[in-house]
Amino acid sequence: MKMHRLKPTLKSLIPNLLFLLLTLSSCSKQKQEPLGKHLVIAMSHDLADLDPRNAYLSRDASLAKALYEGLTRETDQGIALALAESYTLSKDHKVYTFKLRPSVWSDGTPLTAYDFEKSIKQLYFEEFSPSIHTLLGVIKNSSAIHNAQKSLETLGIQAKDDLTLVITLEQPFPYFLTLIARPVFSPVHHTLRESYKKGAPPSTYISNGPFVLKKHEHQNYLILEKNPHYYDHESVKLDRVTLKIIPDASTATKLFKSKSIDWIGSPWSAPISNEDQKVLSQEKILTYSVSSTTLLIYNLQKPLIQNKALRKAIAHAIDRKSILRLVPSGQEAVTLVPPNLSQLNLQKEISTEERQ
Repeated sequence: MKMHRLKPTLKSLIPNLLFLLLTLSSCSKQKQEPLGKHLVIAMSHDLADLDPRNAYLSRDASLAKALYEGLTRETDQGIALALAESYTLSKDHKVYTFKLRPSVWSDGTPLTAYDFEKSIKQLYFEEFSPSIHTLLGVIKNSSAIHNAQKSLETLGIQAKDDLTLVITLEQPFPYFLTLIARPVFSPVHHTLRESYKKGAPPSTYISNGPFVLKKHEHQNYLILEKNPHYYDHESVKLDRVTLKIIPDASTATKLFKSKSIDWIGSPWSAPISNEDQKVLSQEKILTYSVSSTTLLIYNLQKPLIQNKALRKAIAHAIDRKSILRLVPSGQEAVTLVPPNLSQLNLQKEISTEERQ
């Protein structure tokens, strides 16, 4: 086995975009709070769930990463170890043995490898989204357990002691350290795990990330405060983050122009429209590529849609260039892989005759 240590390179252990935007001139503070200590963000919708294991949308995942810390974390320099201080990998590249750094929850109680094991195993017997299991499927026996073919005890995750976690995979998975940076692999406090049996959310959300949830007034705002118990709290540059629920993008833009809020747009809200971009100073707009693809999904249970020729005709009938004129940015895609991730040039101009 080889011992691996990844030096944490986080300058501010909050979501990457949050770190980047701290340097923008668009940040404007209220009252007498020092510049850079309090960030106010416009968020289009409130969260339906504060469990990081249910965080799928980029907005939800960004908040989950601010409140929770997993074994690894994505940074602007790449993947870095977080709660995992080091790890060893077996010769067959299937067994990861993580040594956890000593850490505590936001209430000061110890966080252990058993929290990781119990948090992941709970995903198999409570009502979580079925799509979770597409991510968990790399773990040994995960699919068999999900299909009730094996018992939960056979799952390839085991806490050996308080600071040792062993994860066994079905087969080598080169991007495993990146995969486990997703919020679904975050540990959650026992009060949150137990809330599923009680049928009600916990009165207080105890987390382990750079921030803690101080207050949540539904459909109005969320207030996050710096977590003094976070293992690397000195690297966190903000004292507070306020997320205001502002469904209307135009209203958010006006509040931004009046310096009432510091951030509009992705990932907390929809991308800034072309119209709103025109009224904003360009130096305050950060543009970045998003590797995603928007597509149509057919219901193949319908006899008509089972006709391959019909599906092909629909694909040919879509005028992608016209659609792109209605969205803030983007480019044509003819495959599931986003164009900026693929070196294949599969684009073919479709003539009017073919469309007809």
